[in-house]
Amino acid sequence: MATFHIELSSKSIKDKKERLLMLRITVERRHSRVALMSSIKPYQFNKNASDFNCVRANHPDQKKI
Repeated sequence: MATFHIELSSKSIKDKKERLLMLRITVERRHSRVALMSSIKPYQFNKNASDFNCVRANHPDQKKI
């Protein structure tokens, strides 16, 4: 069975203070991460959110992400 979680990349994008959103896929205790085509600032990420509502409402593209 696979599980999915959204997390921030550990490295920031060049010349920006933003980080990529990553989709972490776990299958039989093995992780793989896939970069999503969205980036946000670390303070706009809610790591304690339930479901996939991890982008805070103060981000301008929160509904799209």
